[in-house]
Amino acid sequence: MNEQKEFVDSKGRKYTAEELKFKHNQKKYQRKIAIIASILSLFIIILGIYFQKIKLSEYQVDFKIDIVPVNVVYDTENGKGHVNTEFNIEFEGKKIESIVVSCSKDIIKREELSKADAYFIEYSKIEKTVDYKKIKSNDKYLGSVRIGNEEDAMAMLFIGNSCTIDYGKQNDARYGLNMNVIENDNGKFAIKELILDVTVNYLDGTTRVKKIKIDASENVLSGINAYLEL
Repeated sequence: MNEQKEFVDSKGRKYTAEELKFKHNQKKYQRKIAIIASILSLFIIILGIYFQKIKLSEYQVDFKIDIVPVNVVYDTENGKGHVNTEFNIEFEGKKIESIVVSCSKDIIKREELSKADAYFIEYSKIEKTVDYKKIKSNDKYLGSVRIGNEEDAMAMLFIGNSCTIDYGKQNDARYGLNMNVIENDNGKFAIKELILDVTVNYLDGTTRVKKIKIDASENVLSGINAYLEL
């Protein structure tokens, strides 16, 4: 009877040639399984990133923002005033229902506008045949202004701390964002930095929030810099 040769490992454990071969093959098999598992895990991660990008692209929205100063109304006696602006925002994306642009989380009352940093208005064209008394009787009426070289005056109607714009009705109304100003020593009017929240409402009920930053300016009538924060 042939005596099987034994092998001893570093820990003093004894193995026959067959047992050692089996153990070696078992380790090779385990390494293969580990490699396959690693490749599969990497594939799942890549697949997850891919589908996440697809999902994010479904909620991609592009904005175009332009805030144009119209004029400054200032009371030298109490040192308070505001700049009337045109607030133009265009947005494009898939399955968007509307956006809500907010300049404050607090409700802004019409009689407390001097205390608010900013508030939204809507411009309404005043036809020449319209009775001014009827316009002024509107409790949202804040006054009238001419924008640029336009022939017709525009009534300014108070909205509040936010305005809602439907995706398919972006050109149906003209909005303004009026901001409080401070007069500088050089006689120019300054605004402080302001952050607007933009809530994008999608048709599937999903919402996404973006932020628009309006830079502080020492001379608001020279232009207003506004951009979407990343």
